[in-house]
Amino acid sequence: MSGVRGLFWNGTEARLRAPWRVGATLSLLLLAAVVVAPLARLLTGLDAPGSGWDLVVLAGAFLGLSVAVVGLSWVVDRRYTRDLGVALSGRWYRDCAAGLAVGGAMATAVVAALLATGTASVAGTVTGREAQLTVTGVGPLASAGLWALFYAGAATLEEVAVRGYLLVNAAEGLSGRLGRQRGVLAAVAVTAGLFGILHASNPGGTILGLLNVTLAGVLLGGAYVLTGRLAMAVGIHAAWNFAVGAVYGLPVSGLETSSALLAVEPDGPRVLTGGAFGPEGGVLMLAALAVGAALVLLWVRRSEGALFLQTHIAEPDLRKRPAVQRADGANEGDGPDADTDGQPDGDAAGETDTGTAGDGGDGDRRQPEPEG
Repeated sequence: MSGVRGLFWNGTEARLRAPWRVGATLSLLLLAAVVVAPLARLLTGLDAPGSGWDLVVLAGAFLGLSVAVVGLSWVVDRRYTRDLGVALSGRWYRDCAAGLAVGGAMATAVVAALLATGTASVAGTVTGREAQLTVTGVGPLASAGLWALFYAGAATLEEVAVRGYLLVNAAEGLSGRLGRQRGVLAAVAVTAGLFGILHASNPGGTILGLLNVTLAGVLLGGAYVLTGRLAMAVGIHAAWNFAVGAVYGLPVSGLETSSALLAVEPDGPRVLTGGAFGPEGGVLMLAALAVGAALVLLWVRRSEGALFLQTHIAEPDLRKRPAVQRADGANEGDGPDADTDGQPDGDAAGETDTGTAGDGGDGDRRQPEPEG
């Protein structure tokens, strides 16, 4: 009986084994998506035009699902929030601001390239139009603010689920076979591929679009594993979507918004413009990714002092288990006898939660291990 139980339960860590806990968490999220998806289609105008307040509600739903992922990880995985890169602090907010700047710069770079090559032109400013994602009852400027909330919520959910939860679990599992550094890099590649596949069914999708979105996943994963915080990835993701869709009026992964601050009209070969899929489906996206990668590396070197992988991502920092009184008066739970290797869980081992001076106590576990 204990052998069967061992297939599902890790007694040393007092939690389900990785395939089962990841499967359980994703199943619960899928169930939530079954409920939220029809609402999303209605509120974002895919079925019928929605109002501005609908976007606020939908953005709140995305953020709520993000909190649910963190909560499920807390309960099922026994992880602290910092294990998913979402422990808020001054450094977290600065990374997020930097990510917003990077995402905006990437979108501006690709639009500038389109205009410079004559494959797009400016059709107007602060305009409204018919689109797949439609909001009624508000002007273009107010609509842009609402789309900013929408894209912020959507980006947060995607980053928490894909980079925060799946990448961390993949890195933990792969590091046992590949070592910590290779395990983290492999996890970035795996989740980037999944990120591309998740967007493959969007309208206008192409092989080039799938490749570009996968490379974008590498960039976002890289921003996470170089800082140990999801902030920069969230900022890049949200700013790119908002700038491309609501600022420049181009399709975002095949979906257009109903307003644009600067309506850019593509008029050139699909291989350059991306066609109906938007810039992510064209070769000029590679230039945007190059700009993004350069800016991420510059920011990380400036803020962290060096470029190194945060390999603690591959090491679970488990929450303490509550002590249970045994019949003989001894306590069972966390402590020296909690694990078979004689070490307490998580930061009680005294070797993972080192923090950083001036960090505001956010509990980042800094492990500078320069590559090379």
